[in-house]
Amino acid sequence: MAFLALTSRFHPILVAHHSSRNANRPSDPLIAAEFYATAATAQLNAVTTDRLGLHDISTIHAMLMLALHEWGMNRGPKAWGHLGIVIRSAQAMGLHYEEELDDQPLSRSLPSRAVEQQGFVDSGNASPDSATCQNDAFVKQEVRRRTLWACFILDRYFSNGKYRPQGINAKDLRIQLPASEHAFLFGEKVRTLLLSEDNTSRAEVQSQRRASLATDPMNPAYKRPSLPDGNNGTSSPGDSEGRWEVGPDEGLISRYIKVLDIHGKVMRWTCGGGRK
Repeated sequence: MAFLALTSRFHPILVAHHSSRNANRPSDPLIAAEFYATAATAQLNAVTTDRLGLHDISTIHAMLMLALHEWGMNRGPKAWGHLGIVIRSAQAMGLHYEEELDDQPLSRSLPSRAVEQQGFVDSGNASPDSATCQNDAFVKQEVRRRTLWACFILDRYFSNGKYRPQGINAKDLRIQLPASEHAFLFGEKVRTLLLSEDNTSRAEVQSQRRASLATDPMNPAYKRPSLPDGNNGTSSPGDSEGRWEVGPDEGLISRYIKVLDIHGKVMRWTCGGGRK
């Protein structure tokens, strides 16, 4: 229903069904879009959450689509407010950090721990060492990752300076940028940088993580392989963590997010008075 709220206005048959043309008025594509948005909202209101009030990924996706619908209907403040709920829901699920990139691994909230206990990667009946299991785990993690980045993208779209501030601080994100479309579609495990990251910052994150884990006897220190030399995005043949997608190998969505991050900084500056 949320998907149709975004697409029905471009489908002539659906537009004619919900807004038939007559002598007094032409067909209105927005009537069809509003019909499905209302239906999707009714479905979401009936969705139950777990005991911690957490949604699932599919619900987050539907909420994001409805926020984009509100934006397309020229209801900017409503879209911005709706997105704020989505962002908080995604953060409560722990979508804004990954285990191996978290530089404060001992400071977790209860909802995040609950999601971890449920297990966000379902390996099914495959053996832990099977390639299929690893590919499925990467795809599911990438879906979570892209869901959070979708929140980030819409946050940069909808935010507008002083009275509609941004809801996501890029410095708080401990997830890598999205993988390339090829890697995502074929389940190829790859590694990318964090937003605005370089070799030095990754080393600092991992150093802080190891220092934190070293103080907890229940969590053995995890050492992530260092960044590859140069910008060719390759890794050693025996590297089980996946190849690097950096430099020329960086995916299109990853580059687009970096552009939007710059756009967000410009908007915050200009709406705050700019050069005046």
